[in-house]
Amino acid sequence: MFYLELIVYVITIISFTGHFVMRELYPFYLYNTTTIIFALLSLNKINAIVDNRDLYDIFLYIMYYGFDALNVVGFLFLYFFCVWLILYNLYTVYKVYKESNK
Repeated sequence: MFYLELIVYVITIISFTGHFVMRELYPFYLYNTTTIIFALLSLNKINAIVDNRDLYDIFLYIMYYGFDALNVVGFLFLYFFCVWLILYNLYTVYKVYKESNK
């Protein structure tokens, strides 16, 4: 089974570690805290609608209900957008850190 919460937890740990190594914890708390909360809230909403947390069961729900599952698709899009924002923030901080240490 593949749970989407694990992606958020692993990316959060990687991002926090990266910010900690680069000694830039302020951008982590400023930008990532809200996106982590929104990602977990969207997963909670998907869990309440689908009644399951597994990615395979979520896709089966979307395929079974089709157009009626647009709210699940929207929350899934919000989740992946939040994950992308966390990774983009880490990339931006790393790029600035690398340029400042030249």
